[in-house]
Amino acid sequence: METVKRVILISILLVCVFAPMNVQAQGLPIGVELDCDQQTIDINVHPQQYEPVDVSCTVKNTGSFEQKINLDRSIDGNGFQVTLSESTVNLPAGEEETFTATFTASPGMDVMSNDYNITATVESFGQEPILVPIGQFSQPASSSGEVRSLPYSKMSFSLDGDTSVTIEEEIDGDDGFSTIQLSIWNDGNVDDEVIVEIINTQELAGLGID
Repeated sequence: METVKRVILISILLVCVFAPMNVQAQGLPIGVELDCDQQTIDINVHPQQYEPVDVSCTVKNTGSFEQKINLDRSIDGNGFQVTLSESTVNLPAGEEETFTATFTASPGMDVMSNDYNITATVESFGQEPILVPIGQFSQPASSSGEVRSLPYSKMSFSLDGDTSVTIEEEIDGDDGFSTIQLSIWNDGNVDDEVIVEIINTQELAGLGID
């Protein structure tokens, strides 16, 4: 009886393969669809604000039999990663399931972008699973897009040497000037224009300092 069942299922597939294209389009015995909520993924890579980005995806069995569907992902370049909450789902005919794709990046990384791809492939079908040869009977479904690291600004500075000075009146040719050395670093991932200013100029002017 098991052999008969397998012969019947395989015969259905062969009939489908040799049927006219318009007939196949009306309903294939094997099929899968994949859809994700976002195609462009923006990640805030500021070291103090960084968080992974979760994207909801839905895989659907569009065939006429229960199917085992494999989920996979790929991403170009370095610095980004994507992981899936599920690697395999078993779905009855016409049913769907939601899973999560989590995108991560290296905190503080430069501004860049890479392409990614998430795929759903039918591995087998039927209550007594029949393996589906890769590339036959059913094409993998995919959801592709771009993942990007966002620009951010972050400055740091330090005072070199003494952080306070005493300014005295001009004596014997001394011009009364004193200097504080300030070092500034751009810790962000974009070029920035930095303006250095004294915020209490009016108070200092009242003391005769300009």
